[in-house]
Amino acid sequence: MPFAILLLFLFFQACVSVPKKEVEEKLAAPFPLSHAEKLALKSGSFEPGDWPSENWWEIFSDPQLNQFITVAIEQSPTMQRALARVEVVRQVAKEKRSILFPHIDLEASSNWQYLSKRGFFRSFAPMIPANVNDIFATLNLTYDLDLFGKNRHQFYAALDLFRAEQAESAETRLLLSAAVAKTYFELQANQERLTIVKNLANRRRALSHLHSMRRSEGVDNEISVLDADKNLLEIEKLVLGLEEAVTLNAHLLRTLMAENPDNSLPLAILPTPFRGKLSLPQNLSVDLLSRRPDLMAQIWRVEAAAAQIGAARANFFPNINLLAFAGFEALHFNQLFSWESKAGSFYPAFHLPIFTAGKLRANLRAKKAEFDEAIAGYHELLLRASREVVDQLAMIRFLDEQIEVQRLTLDNVKNHAELTFSRYGTGISPYMDALEVEEKLLETQLQMVDLELKKKQASINLMRALGGGYHLVPPLTPSKKRISNG
Repeated sequence: MPFAILLLFLFFQACVSVPKKEVEEKLAAPFPLSHAEKLALKSGSFEPGDWPSENWWEIFSDPQLNQFITVAIEQSPTMQRALARVEVVRQVAKEKRSILFPHIDLEASSNWQYLSKRGFFRSFAPMIPANVNDIFATLNLTYDLDLFGKNRHQFYAALDLFRAEQAESAETRLLLSAAVAKTYFELQANQERLTIVKNLANRRRALSHLHSMRRSEGVDNEISVLDADKNLLEIEKLVLGLEEAVTLNAHLLRTLMAENPDNSLPLAILPTPFRGKLSLPQNLSVDLLSRRPDLMAQIWRVEAAAAQIGAARANFFPNINLLAFAGFEALHFNQLFSWESKAGSFYPAFHLPIFTAGKLRANLRAKKAEFDEAIAGYHELLLRASREVVDQLAMIRFLDEQIEVQRLTLDNVKNHAELTFSRYGTGISPYMDALEVEEKLLETQLQMVDLELKKKQASINLMRALGGGYHLVPPLTPSKKRISNG
């Protein structure tokens, strides 16, 4: 008979639990990214190497950037909120864990009563004194046996949510550092653009003055002067726009570092192009899952949803609680702790739902729907993560090619400008030609600044797409199926 009860208990346990293999079969494995890897390595923009380090921004070799990101991580309220959320779910998990153990409480009470002579007790037993003081001092024990794992699964779910929040805090750190790096490089680029555009404005101002002089001499007509003035106004408007962008960039950078945005920002202009090859880790598609904090957070949420299904299934089975107390009871304080005043009780409680009008089944179906939603969220995130990686690999590859073409163009325009100024110096070419070719040189430099900024931003996006140094072994092993195959 005990053996049969044990078999029945194990059968019920199997019905309640959610098999890990079943969960893993619903998770699609990361997509193979071998084609993008081969193209990236073949392009010369990348070389085989390791995954990004935790301080991934050090690849730019910029001490100012290192300092700004360090300050942001230490001071940002966004980061502090993320860490506070981790602590909240940590304590919630501890609270859920406490239910798995017996609870012992100390209780003491003194219940003084004056019993009416015409009341129930003294009417039938007049010898009962009118003044009664019933004194209790007991230790109370409550323990939920949790035979079918409801509390255990709820604890597992809370623990998984804690791990998910830890991964989310790592994602917050990554997003914050990426935002600081992007804003910093955009500020640097806008300052460099502003310098170039101001020089360009000086050239157009000189050109406008030259057209005015030529008109006064009858060489140029009014249309030429108006065109030159229009070009000057356009470049002056661009100067104002860049001054605004520099100011807003500085405000944002200060805000990201949790400092007063109205304070001045001590910033050295370091227009250093980002050269060299980026490291491309091996086993990119295989290890991507464990390197992305957002993917890991979603996997832990899938785990939590599966555990909640187990808790919902356990509601269909009996719930057995043990309740007991032991202590003392007396009518007088001086007799309370005597051996004759001892008191105790033990009463197990059994609860089995019979009819709930579909409540338990609806709750189970809701938990299954939440699990399906978590699975779909994982697949959606996996698609986005894969696209982010291949997008940035391709973008860096093409940007390097564009930068090389732009470098050749810039060299060509510089040579042209030197030749034109040489011809102007000897009186062969007019001054207007020298101004126009110098303007062309400044415009070409401006295009190079734009491309260099795009390269840095794409590199930052790639570091973020590769997880920014995060690494954790996933609790589940996704199946080899593809998302499109269900």
